[in-house]
Amino acid sequence: MSELRKYGVANTIYFPLIEGGQTNYLQTSPTFVSADVDITIDGAAFTPTSSLPSHLGNGVYQLNLTAAEVTGKIILVTVIDNTATQAWEDQTIIVETYGHANAMHPFDLGSTAPDVNIAQINTDVTAAVNLEADYDGRGYNKSNSTIGKVGDKTGFEIAGDITKLDGLNNISFADVSNAVWDEKRDVHKQKDTFGELVNIDETKLDKIDAQTSQITFKNGDVVSTLDGELVVPTKEEVAAAIREELKTELARIDSSISDCCRRVNRQQSAGNKSFNPNITTGVS
Repeated sequence: MSELRKYGVANTIYFPLIEGGQTNYLQTSPTFVSADVDITIDGAAFTPTSSLPSHLGNGVYQLNLTAAEVTGKIILVTVIDNTATQAWEDQTIIVETYGHANAMHPFDLGSTAPDVNIAQINTDVTAAVNLEADYDGRGYNKSNSTIGKVGDKTGFEIAGDITKLDGLNNISFADVSNAVWDEKRDVHKQKDTFGELVNIDETKLDKIDAQTSQITFKNGDVVSTLDGELVVPTKEEVAAAIREELKTELARIDSSISDCCRRVNRQQSAGNKSFNPNITTGVS
């Protein structure tokens, strides 16, 4: 007779004994000794079991096996009366294991949620490998999938102000531009933004440092480094420019005065003196 038992789990097996030389069950429990009951695991040498059978009733007996005694694919238990006059007919119980990689049947027959390891899908190993990749975090490229994309958007909704895919549109350049420039002015005057730099309502320029090329505002903040793009003249350069401008302007004035007051040649009467103006500006 054959039994199924879970691999590596202590359990009990049941078997009948037939009275020696008869056909009926052995109703009266005999006295078992260690040599009467032996076990072999996966064809190894027979050794006595850790326990002996007991009569359950009606000629049916039970034997408790330890977890170690069911750590194989197939276990054989023999119950043989070695006395001259046998009290029962020889009996062999075959135990097949399940629920472990080393069991006869690796699939766990007793699990309510079976641990399925699919090696093939529709006899295709590649399909099983692709399915594994799709679910174990590595991802599977479905570019060749016949599923393709959903063409009918009817009934699809998303969270947000626009709940239907038909209401989604590409944002245009004008939409972005209007959204930015239609913001309130205060939004464009936040510290360390370009808007703060160009704001002329409240931020007043205090000074420009010619050495560091930094702009400092009256509130004490340095908001921009010019990186040498703005050339600030020194005091000496300003003074020299003013002098050149004054010289040019004074020369123009002196020329005008000279033109209007230069010597006039005219016919004079006998009693008149000649008119020789000598006007200078004093500017060299």
